[in-house]
Amino acid sequence: AKGPSFFPDPNADVKLDPIFGGDHPVRAEEAATEDGGKTPLTEQRRRRPVLRSRRRTTGGSAAKTPLSEVPATEEQWRARAEQRAKQIEIGKMTENYLAYRTAVTPRKRNPAVDPITPDPNERVSKRAFDAELKQWRKKL
Repeated sequence: AKGPSFFPDPNADVKLDPIFGGDHPVRAEEAATEDGGKTPLTEQRRRRPVLRSRRRTTGGSAAKTPLSEVPATEEQWRARAEQRAKQIEIGKMTENYLAYRTAVTPRKRNPAVDPITPDPNERVSKRAFDAELKQWRKKL
């Protein structure tokens, strides 16, 4: 049977290498550097910022200003507005919307609490509009 090639001596001044495990001993002098065990490489790794993938937002100014978008033509914006208006009309034909309109009259509506119909002509990305529409439908 094959066993480990190194058995640490508890009385010896040797530490095990944390990267390679028990098979590769590291002397105490090598493990501790002048800066308290921090090598330039580990310091560089600690300072490196963590890159996170962009997450989908549900409204707000970040969702309304896309980072890299090819400008759409007026015709494309018109087509988008028509499609968005159709989606809003579908939402307005639901039972929930009709019940909401009868329960809460326009004078009683509070913009901070009650759902606000998304603007189909607002020049936002498809993802931002879909999130806004979904949020509106949920609030109904």
